[in-house]
Amino acid sequence: MVDSKILAFFPWASISEPLSIGNFRLIPYEIGKPINNFKHVNTLDIDTVLSAYSDRLNRKIVCVTLLELGDWESGMADSHGLISEFFKAKDLIVTSALSRRKLFTSSLGYCNTDTFTLVVQRFVEGTSHFAFDTRRRDGGTTHMWATSQFSFIRPHHVDSNYKMNLDAKLLECLLSLPQGDPILESLKEFNCSNTDADSIPIYSEIVMMKSAFEWLFSIGERCQEFINSLNDALVDIGLENCEGALVGEWLTRWGKSKRLLEAWGREFCALRGVSAHGLSKSKSSLIWDANSHLAFASILFPLLLKKILSDKNLFSIDEYDMEKLKRIEQYLASNPFEFNANDSEWVHPWLSIEEDVRNAQMENFFENH
Repeated sequence: MVDSKILAFFPWASISEPLSIGNFRLIPYEIGKPINNFKHVNTLDIDTVLSAYSDRLNRKIVCVTLLELGDWESGMADSHGLISEFFKAKDLIVTSALSRRKLFTSSLGYCNTDTFTLVVQRFVEGTSHFAFDTRRRDGGTTHMWATSQFSFIRPHHVDSNYKMNLDAKLLECLLSLPQGDPILESLKEFNCSNTDADSIPIYSEIVMMKSAFEWLFSIGERCQEFINSLNDALVDIGLENCEGALVGEWLTRWGKSKRLLEAWGREFCALRGVSAHGLSKSKSSLIWDANSHLAFASILFPLLLKKILSDKNLFSIDEYDMEKLKRIEQYLASNPFEFNANDSEWVHPWLSIEEDVRNAQMENFFENH
């Protein structure tokens, strides 16, 4: 497109304050609010581009987050390799957000990978037309639309009230990793297994989640390699023993296991095998179903990511995450989807673990002061 400019933004995720980390900047933007500090684009053009995005039918979005990289600022033209750099940054941002996510709480503050849909859009200054690309099996194609003729609507599984909550320290560390580091590949797989999109089958998420661990540990798909890597990563943690309804079941079903985490690892590998190869497996032979495994893995993976980065002296894991790692087997002591909603005093067992972590932090603070 002749004389086209570029705007990069997250239409479904807003941020409260500007954030600058490494070579990129996240900038809050509210449609209709005049801001005069953009050198290469005026707010009318930004508003025109964003007017094609809606929360729902006939309700346009109001707040977005603009993304800028290095010397590139909003409204500048495309440059070689810029688009791929945008999406690399997006993967790091998504992982840093998912590492802060809390499960089994109210929906407020919940996010998934699709919350961080990134749009890198070409437009012509002073017009209401924009271009976007779609994939094809034989390559791709470009579409030209007017903002008055088309609307991208927020997916129903994305929270309309989400405000970015990023682990800035983790994000800064991830930005420092060299291109080609296997950890960066692990993030892509982890993010892809956390979209919440109905179009992604559960069995595909299991395969991608297991692949994320394989990239993280730099191992193959063999179960024993996975078990050994889990043990090696946590050998110096001092896992706390736990009690619960499923403790005996895990160790009985997976008798070769010395600990609950090993038992989980063996079952997760078994589940990955049947998911990848389309084999049938009786639900009665598994302690947990696929959803429970994915929920636990989505908590475990960011913790192991931080621990591995810490072991490489690239990151300083904080006390909260260390206390959480010590209690990681406690998550396995119950089925996370067996709710007792009729009991007003009932607290989800995983939230009780979080409370124990905070209490341990408080005790450590008073001991040291």
